[in-house]
Amino acid sequence: MNKKIPNSAIIPQYGNALRKGSTNSIVDFSESVKIDFNFQLHRIGDMISEFNGEMAPNRIPHYIIAIITEGSGVKNIGSYSFEIQPGMAMVFPKNVIHSSQNWALNTKGYMLTFNETLFEEFQFPLSFIGLPQLFKHTIQPHQKVDSTQLDKIVSTFSELSKLKETMLGQNRKLFILKLAELIVTYSKIFINEDTSDKNNNLLDRFNELLELDFKHHREVQYYANKLSLHPNYLNKLVQTQYQLSAQKYIQNRIFLEAKYLLSSTEIPVKEITFELGFHDYNYFCRQFKKVTGTSPGVYRKLNS
Repeated sequence: MNKKIPNSAIIPQYGNALRKGSTNSIVDFSESVKIDFNFQLHRIGDMISEFNGEMAPNRIPHYIIAIITEGSGVKNIGSYSFEIQPGMAMVFPKNVIHSSQNWALNTKGYMLTFNETLFEEFQFPLSFIGLPQLFKHTIQPHQKVDSTQLDKIVSTFSELSKLKETMLGQNRKLFILKLAELIVTYSKIFINEDTSDKNNNLLDRFNELLELDFKHHREVQYYANKLSLHPNYLNKLVQTQYQLSAQKYIQNRIFLEAKYLLSSTEIPVKEITFELGFHDYNYFCRQFKKVTGTSPGVYRKLNS
C-alpha cells in the first residue's frame, strides 16, 4: 500500500541523498531514501529547482516515465546520452544509472516513478499493457512525440496528478486505470514490431548479465557461455543493435562506470581501478586514456 508522501517532502530527501553521496559511489536511492512507496508523481520543474539543473549519477528501484513540455539540457540514461527538448518522452528501466546536466531552470513536464505492486491489488495484467516490454534495455529511452501525442500524454499526467490527491477507493482504482492507459500510450510510441523478437530478448538478457558482472568479467566468451551462444553470434547481435562489437560494448560499460565514479565521487583512482576489476593501475590508466583521450586524473579535474 502506498504511503501518501507529498512531493514537498520527498524531493528534498532526494536532493539530500545526492549531496551526501557526492563522495561515495553512484547514489542508490533504495539505500539512501528510506521511504516505502509504490508510486510518486512529480512536476519536472520542482525537481530541477531542487537539483539546480544538475543531477549526479544515481539509480532508483522503480520504473520511471516522463514527458518534457518545455526546456533544454542533457540527459544520460544507461549508455544513452541525449539533448532533451520539448515534446520528448522518456522511459527509465529499474536501477538503470541516470544523470542530468545543464538543465534550464524553466524546464517543465512530469515524471512518474512506480512499481508493479501498484497493480497487484487489482490483479492487473501487466503484459497486456506492455509494461515488461516498455522497460527493456534494448528500448531507446527517449522519443520525440507529435503534438497530438503530447497533448494526450500531458492530459493523462494532469488527470493522474489530480487523482493522486485522494488515493482511496474509487479514486485509487481510477488512478491505476489511468496509469495503465499512459503505459499503453508510451508502449505504442516506444515499441515497434522488432522489439519483442528472439534476438532482442537475448540482448535484454545480455544487458542484464552485463549489469551484474561487468566489474568482474570483460570477456565476450563469458557472456556468450551464459547465454548458450557462440561468441560470434553474440557479437553479431550487439553489432546490429548498437553498431559496436560486443567487446567494445562491454568496454564502454566499464569505462562509463569509471567516468561516473571519477566525475561524481572522490574515490581515489587506484581504488576505482580495483573496484572495476583491473589488477594493474597503469594498465587501467592506459586503457582509460585510449577510450576517452585523457588520463583518469585529468578527466576528474575537468568533470568534477
